[in-house]
Amino acid sequence: MQKLLSVFDIKAAVLGSSIMGIIVAWINLGHGGDAAISSGIRQAIYTFVVAGLSAQLCRNLTNSSIHKGAAIVKAVLIPTILTVTLVYIMHSTRGTPEPFYSSIPVAILSLVSFSIIALHTLREKDNHQQANAS
Repeated sequence: MQKLLSVFDIKAAVLGSSIMGIIVAWINLGHGGDAAISSGIRQAIYTFVVAGLSAQLCRNLTNSSIHKGAAIVKAVLIPTILTVTLVYIMHSTRGTPEPFYSSIPVAILSLVSFSIIALHTLREKDNHQQANAS
């Protein structure tokens, strides 16, 4: 179980999949209820996996760098680029009616979410180091 937790963030997976499933369903409402629900469910399932893995990747990248600025940039940009690229490919190949517009919230939320995760991880790391120094 500990090995799984080192590569997957369950909290981020649940929160991200809930938010993105609702947003994508709402975006696609103009294409009918079936298209909206189908797109929202697919997005929620996909986001559960990707958010869990990407959030933990963000944490791991934050902890892997000595310089705080480099840690934040790397920990935010790499997971964001991977996530947005995968989302767009998934939407384009799975027949989502509006793949580009369905990817925009992912880009925005990824940048915000990974920034929060990276900053929180740095704060935890600093607190841990200060506690050990005392």
